[in-house]
Amino acid sequence: MGLCASMCTGGSQEEQKPPQITLSVPLPQEFKYEALVDATNNFDQSTVLGEGGFGKVYKAVIPGANGGEANGNGGKAKGEGGATASAAVGQSVAIKVLNSSGKKSGYREWVTEVLMLERLSHPNLVSLRGYCAHGEMAFLIYEYVSKGALNYHLFSTADDVIPLSWQQRLQIAVGAATGLHHLHERNIIHRDFKSANILLDDELRAKVSDFGLAKVGPVGDQSYVETKVKGTPGYIDPAYMERGRLTVKSDVYAFGVVLLELLTGRHATDSDSGSLAQWVWQESKVYTPAIVDPRIKDGYSDKGGRKFFALARACINANTEPRPEMTDVLSTLSLITKM
Repeated sequence: MGLCASMCTGGSQEEQKPPQITLSVPLPQEFKYEALVDATNNFDQSTVLGEGGFGKVYKAVIPGANGGEANGNGGKAKGEGGATASAAVGQSVAIKVLNSSGKKSGYREWVTEVLMLERLSHPNLVSLRGYCAHGEMAFLIYEYVSKGALNYHLFSTADDVIPLSWQQRLQIAVGAATGLHHLHERNIIHRDFKSANILLDDELRAKVSDFGLAKVGPVGDQSYVETKVKGTPGYIDPAYMERGRLTVKSDVYAFGVVLLELLTGRHATDSDSGSLAQWVWQESKVYTPAIVDPRIKDGYSDKGGRKFFALARACINANTEPRPEMTDVLSTLSLITKM
């Protein structure tokens, strides 16, 4: 069963576990399973970066990926967007593992992510280096993004975590907005945008990641896509939650929640106060300096913070239509960076 067949048909095929993962579309570099085993010391626990809903993520350096050892094509691999690029030689990578025998829906998400990332290339999107399909095991190999996820920098109490400054938070917001805007320009809805899916490199450049739930947006006269509600509590658009109608504005809602996390230092959901978006609408309708994350020390602009809060509130409007487009979000953030 090829990849295209599994993605393009509906019905019972979506419910069945594929007996074996095979691919039938042009993709980035294909890595041999043995190369991944060697690079991770047989997936040793010491190489684990983290664990998601469908498996673990390992850090590795892939040796000998050129010279035909990885995919037998002379050390060249088809890059994103159809370009030819040198295979990643000795580069640090992140290997995302899916055992499809344990998660039926995980197979479709793996396929979706491969297809989405194969057609996308942008500095603010995580880069897919390659893939591996080994029986019922599936792997995605990404660029390694050294500073990890935004949520770690916002919420971790570890001693080595330095609180993000106001300027750094603005930089991250602009970068994440740019990545999301790039998706929307190509009629792709992320559907699981959150601070845990914003990775930061050495220069704190934001890279949007995890496209397993992404959907192609509406076409023709349609203004939404009807689909099963998926995502992460606290970030899910209430209009989408209620009616199952997904739009790019659903991503805008999630982006607004991330803006609030950046400003307040609060989690998207909290056992005491419920969702952050709900708290803002019900308990903190007007900006006050008291809502600002106390860990922001130097360089904070009250005028900029007020504008930032207003933008976040506009994004999390319970009604879809009044929410701004990501183009407008970027314009507003650009103004705020100058305040």
